[in-house]
Amino acid sequence: MNPNLTQLVQACDTLGISYTIYHSSGNLIEVSHANQTHLFVNWTTPFNSHAIAKLCTDKEYFYRIVHPIVPMPATIGYVNPSTVKYHSYVSFNSTEAIANDILAHFATPVIVKMNRGTTGINVFFCNSFDEIQQRLEQIFNRNSSLFDYVALAQQYISIQREYRVIYLDGVLQFAYEKNIDQATFAGNLSRLHWNGARAVVVDDAQMLAEIHALCAPLFERLPLRFCGLDIARDEQGRLWMIEANSSPGFDVFVRDGGGARMIELYQRMLRSLFDIR
Repeated sequence: MNPNLTQLVQACDTLGISYTIYHSSGNLIEVSHANQTHLFVNWTTPFNSHAIAKLCTDKEYFYRIVHPIVPMPATIGYVNPSTVKYHSYVSFNSTEAIANDILAHFATPVIVKMNRGTTGINVFFCNSFDEIQQRLEQIFNRNSSLFDYVALAQQYISIQREYRVIYLDGVLQFAYEKNIDQATFAGNLSRLHWNGARAVVVDDAQMLAEIHALCAPLFERLPLRFCGLDIARDEQGRLWMIEANSSPGFDVFVRDGGGARMIELYQRMLRSLFDIR
């Protein structure tokens, strides 16, 4: 059972809500109360529609909807030139042409990454044409388990601090810093995957208010009920929204002492689902 659902079960026990585990992995749970049932599957909750979940998965689509109202790094998507199924969406006939277009729109360094990736996989820091083309070919490699038919070029932000912020029904539940003060880079740009990285709870009220001021317009624009948002503060002190996750995992947060907060979060989620006052 993953840490998310471990905390869900403890929240159910605390509130006296029935649940049934349907798979040996422990990652398929049905919760029941007052003639209502809801499913929690792996990291997915019952809160978001399929369309909203897909929007959060597709980083380019999310950017197109959100960047007019929330500061985000400039992002452009490129379809694999060799695709057959999506050929009508192809704008450039080679990775060389894409690399040239990226350099026409972005200064280096530039971030090149797969569109539907998670946990920092296939996210690259590129300083030259050759690096950009190499990474595009890596993302578009059909023989790789990490293949994506869309690659993104994204404005590089010189990050001072990075945070994961958790929201439920537009209310900021808690935030933690992806702290690398005592960590070493391990080949993955995602900070919580550095050796020695920690999830450190943010309790500073002013900081939380500043983060919420950045994020609040998102919930006026989209019916995104439950999510984790990646927020970065750059070297000039500006805040940026990097991306959204409609099914955030809490493995590192629970490992580093966030279990009690997670149980409290799941209690609030259950009260909302079953309208428990």
